[in-house]
Amino acid sequence: MADKLPAPYYEELSRRLRVYTQGELQVIQQHISRHEDMFMYLGSQHTHVIESLHQAVHAYRAEFI
Repeated sequence: MADKLPAPYYEELSRRLRVYTQGELQVIQQHISRHEDMFMYLGSQHTHVIESLHQAVHAYRAEFI
């Protein structure tokens, strides 16, 4: 799933630590919730949803981070 989510706000590869802000997690949760009726999991075939998720997190970061 890591390739489907936008890159984290902070990442430490040595400890496999991926940090998102609370606001980013809320954006991700809301975005996925809006599309849950289409699928049960976020698969690679859902490219339009994945792209719009990346755009939503990018917009959040542009405004708040």
